[in-house]
Amino acid sequence: MLLSCTGEVSDSDKDASDGDLEEFDDGLDENLIGDEEDKKRLEQMTEKEREQEIFNRLEKREAMRTRYIYEITVIHRDINYMTRLYISLTNTLRGNT
Repeated sequence: MLLSCTGEVSDSDKDASDGDLEEFDDGLDENLIGDEEDKKRLEQMTEKEREQEIFNRLEKREAMRTRYIYEITVIHRDINYMTRLYISLTNTLRGNT
């Protein structure tokens, strides 16, 4: 549930929006390969070394993505809390309850 600055509440099944996830970038492409230098380095590895490197990168990406989603969720939660607190304090100061 997200609260707008006007106090309107909107339900959301996800705390982190798709737009937030689109901003996640670990510097690798969808095949877990970086720049040309990285591509050349991978090509010089044996197949086993390359598969192990890609696997390690995948594990690292998943861990980074999980942490990123968690941090975005916490930020959304904190913004929601601060917004509700601001509205509550504003209403109290104005004499509205």
